[in-house]
Amino acid sequence: MYIHTDREVRTDLILEQALADGKKVCMPANDFSAGVFVPSRIRSAADIDRRGRIPEPVRVEPVSCAEIDLVAVPGVVFDRCGGRIGMGGGFYDRFLSRHHSARKVGIAFSFQVLDEEIPCDARDVRMDLVVTEKEVIVPAQAGGPLTSPL
Repeated sequence: MYIHTDREVRTDLILEQALADGKKVCMPANDFSAGVFVPSRIRSAADIDRRGRIPEPVRVEPVSCAEIDLVAVPGVVFDRCGGRIGMGGGFYDRFLSRHHSARKVGIAFSFQVLDEEIPCDARDVRMDLVVTEKEVIVPAQAGGPLTSPL
């Protein structure tokens, strides 16, 4: 799961609940020089270093991608077809393209969701769900189109 920055949907309550439910939670440990991240286990909020621009794990405890069944994905904008524009680094697209089995859930504010489709290319990975404070969007390729108000 991503750990929010000041302009993203807050994920701290999701993190707390997942940990309280006994879920194995991991967050990206970024390797900026290689343009990739390693999923790293966190056991509490104390395992998160928030001093930098992007929160990082205090220590890297790699998690096998086979153990990941859901990936919470940030973005700048999403569409109702599961399209996403991120921050431009391609970290999530590279990670998700190699790990097809995990459910991909975009988390956004409602104003970040467009009705028109975002142009995507072969490197862009579509979301299985997009969740906002107002609705849950199930894109067509994931069994939708379906929009369910919250």
